[in-house]
Amino acid sequence: MLAYVDYPNSRRPSFGLHASVGGLIGRDLRVGGFAGALRIRPIPALAVDIGVGIYGGSDYNDRERWEIPITTDLIVFLNPSSPLQVYLVGGLGLSFAHVRGYNERLDRADPERDYVYIGGQAGVGLEWRIAQWFAIHGDIRGFLRKRLDGDGGPEFIDPASGDSTNASGGGLVNLGVTFYFR
Repeated sequence: MLAYVDYPNSRRPSFGLHASVGGLIGRDLRVGGFAGALRIRPIPALAVDIGVGIYGGSDYNDRERWEIPITTDLIVFLNPSSPLQVYLVGGLGLSFAHVRGYNERLDRADPERDYVYIGGQAGVGLEWRIAQWFAIHGDIRGFLRKRLDGDGGPEFIDPASGDSTNASGGGLVNLGVTFYFR
């Protein structure tokens, strides 16, 4: 096993490259993908991730869906002097989606559509700092978002109740690695 290097006693800022795989969890949703980020860690207890990802799968209406999220997250490490660090994460982002296919819920063919969202996320995770330069992590996040594009119609329609909305939410589970540099 790799020995933990004395990172927490260092007060110097560090930065890293972060990569993760993840899956969205939501009502009738099957979407997975990967993301990458630049991590800026000005002090051991705080980091900022600026990232982009790509996710694909089937959406709530069982249509093919591709999304590209662009995010900025603030990460607070609750025990930064430990090799096994608990953290809280929260952030904001934009997401660009492309959707196509037959709408199973409404039993009709829908045109291809492009959507733009703004939203936020928050969660909790665990990072294991295996070496000064390398860590693995896992986290779970909840997200809420609203459509920004103005194509006129609602994205989500419940045929049973007739309810519709342009807001959505769910959960995201991530597993990944971070390579730290000074």
